[in-house]
Amino acid sequence: MNACDKFSPYLSGATLLRDGVPHGVWFVAYEWSKRHLSELTEEAKSETTSSDSGCAAKAAVPSWSVPVCAGAFAATVAWGVGYPADTIKTRIQSASLTGGRVPGVMETAATMVRETEGNVGKALYRGFGLKLLRTVPASAVAFFAYEECRSRWIGESKPVSTASVSVMEE
Repeated sequence: MNACDKFSPYLSGATLLRDGVPHGVWFVAYEWSKRHLSELTEEAKSETTSSDSGCAAKAAVPSWSVPVCAGAFAATVAWGVGYPADTIKTRIQSASLTGGRVPGVMETAATMVRETEGNVGKALYRGFGLKLLRTVPASAVAFFAYEECRSRWIGESKPVSTASVSVMEE
């Protein structure tokens, strides 16, 4: 019996919570934010905002900004949902390597919260900032690449340059 066989029954719940649910959230959050940001970009393009003097300034909104920002948002939301399960899974893995009894998901979570004197955030989100430091840029780049490949594959002529948007001069 190897180490994986020993703790796999205990990890199945934590692994599903860590991988299954956040990946669904990741794609839903991406599609929601992409749609919302696209609508805002289109509204900004169609509006002509001017100051009292009638002057209007043109600002460039890069076409790549929507998938990049939506991808960054999606990673933040997905890991916000999945990070507690990731920390619990890691704790279970560590416990299985010591050769002792391997606790379940709920027992591990309760122990972690007790160790931090009831501070759930500290117990389940320790190291979250470092996780986001890696995953947010990776998700932003991945969704940008996805959208670029998709647009080229289906033959959309979506320029990577900029779109002109009217904004008010200060």
